[in-house]
Amino acid sequence: MQRAARSAAWPPVLKKARQRFLRASARDALPLTISHERIYILPSRRGWMFALSLLVMLVASMNYLLNLGFALCFVLAGLFASSLLATYRNLAGLKFEAATADDTFAGQHACFVLQLHNPHGRARPGIRVSTAGGHEVYVSLPARTGVQASLNIPATERGRLPLGRLTISSDYPLGLWHGWCYVHTPCDALVYPAPEADAPAWPAHAQMRRKGFLQQGSEGEDNFDQLKNFRPGDPLSRVAWKTVARGQGWFSKSFEPEAASNKLIFNLADTRPAGNTEQRLSRLCAWILHAEREQRSYALQLPGYHSSSGRGPVHRDALLEQLALLEPHA
Repeated sequence: MQRAARSAAWPPVLKKARQRFLRASARDALPLTISHERIYILPSRRGWMFALSLLVMLVASMNYLLNLGFALCFVLAGLFASSLLATYRNLAGLKFEAATADDTFAGQHACFVLQLHNPHGRARPGIRVSTAGGHEVYVSLPARTGVQASLNIPATERGRLPLGRLTISSDYPLGLWHGWCYVHTPCDALVYPAPEADAPAWPAHAQMRRKGFLQQGSEGEDNFDQLKNFRPGDPLSRVAWKTVARGQGWFSKSFEPEAASNKLIFNLADTRPAGNTEQRLSRLCAWILHAEREQRSYALQLPGYHSSSGRGPVHRDALLEQLALLEPHA
């Protein structure tokens, strides 16, 4: 927060320069081609030692008038200069096509998948992709080929885990020069609360309340489920005549057996004995996963949010997302 406040206080010119050179904000749009203005090159530690050795060799050759010393010094200096071009060419033109992330649970690792492509006819070995947190992966790209690189980053807290600024670097071919560039895209992983390991059974009223609600206004042994398109042969007793009268089309009422209406509502208020907010969300997460494994229909009630009842991976992930993004003071 303090860093963001200091950045907001900077003059616009400094903000623009900071973004231009350091890519401090996630404003890069993919796909992105690494052009020359993004690449920075400096001698590596090995390169500085090599340059110092050349200087000593040059001074000694001048002092003792060693022609072979001059020749060797100039050859090695040419090698030093040509490796600079090779390091630059290993990064220039590299295409960063996509960055995606898999959702995970707190306490596990979020997997970020990076798609890199080499559009040129020369191979690009020794490409290093690293994050500000020190996580890195090495890839080699054959000519005119794309590769995927995976970065596994620990997810310690629920919420959104940003990938952050990436540094793409290389010291190919001799390690004398270190070239790098920054890429910062708005890619993040959604981190769900960690499910409680030994969560107790959901309260009985989570099922009874939903069952009583469904039984109100039901007819016979079935409960109303949804409207579906009318098909020839459907009983006229199940036609939604009110919808037809309003000119909204022909629909039939779909009913489900009373046994199938045994649905669940998970409420944050039912988890108060669990402790603080994070522990309560972990219990709700465990209940949702358990209900999904049992193929039960379930809904979720949070402060300011009430979901519909359902089941399946899409419904489960939608509810887990609400748990992940819930404000701590809720």
